[in-house]
Amino acid sequence: MVTITLYCPHCQSDALVRNGHAPNGKQLYRCRTCGRQSRETPTPHAYPQDRRDEIQLDTVVRETPNVRVSHANVLLLRGMQDLVAAICG
Repeated sequence: MVTITLYCPHCQSDALVRNGHAPNGKQLYRCRTCGRQSRETPTPHAYPQDRRDEIQLDTVVRETPNVRVSHANVLLLRGMQDLVAAICG
């Protein structure tokens, strides 16, 4: 029988116990040392980089006090963001 030892991605401890399943059916583990929860093979980011940039822009626009921004202006800002990214590399 082959035994695979899993390590906590947060504290590198091997004191992991099974702790239910994620909504996608993957096994969840909880670390007895630091108490944090993770999966066996976690993905580094839930969204691709362009989607994360879009979410961040929407958040900044929404949280800016005393500024009303129309949907058309948000689309314009997104276009400028793409232009700046293309120019700056």
